[in-house]
Amino acid sequence: MYRDTKSPWIKWDPSIFLANTRGMNFTEMGIYTFFDNHYFIKNCIPLTDEQMKYLMVSGNSNFARLERFREKFSIFFKEGCFSDPSMDQALAHAKKRKSDSDHANNTKSENEKAKKASVDVNNSDRPVTHKDKEKELDKDTELDSDKELEQEKELDSIERDKRMSNKYPHIFKKK
Repeated sequence: MYRDTKSPWIKWDPSIFLANTRGMNFTEMGIYTFFDNHYFIKNCIPLTDEQMKYLMVSGNSNFARLERFREKFSIFFKEGCFSDPSMDQALAHAKKRKSDSDHANNTKSENEKAKKASVDVNNSDRPVTHKDKEKELDKDTELDSDKELEQEKELDSIERDKRMSNKYPHIFKKK
């Protein structure tokens, strides 16, 4: 089941990546990958010229490389902004998976709540576990043994009274 995380899983097709990076050297591949990741993180909103320059500076690169990349691979730039259709498809797929997963999680939690509510209302439907059965038996035996002890104490006290009154008649006077 899909879990929403800070860094989402995307459906990445290696053949699309290879097709997109065909003819690129390692530096250009790095720029493409760097821009592509930021493009996806920003929900596939095209990267402006200002954002691309900021990313180039933060990646310890220079603007000359950006300009060469822009000239050589103009297919990724529309109106001066970087965009990648393959990432648009990946984001759409991730959103669909998340909505399907959320729907399944909600259905599961509703079923669990309904099941718990039915068990709370009618305890006879609750399955009896071994521990529950032991507790019930302990309670029953405690009650029986308590009654027996009380009866024994009563008998003992009556017998003791008789013995005491026979041994010490002057203390225990019969009324």
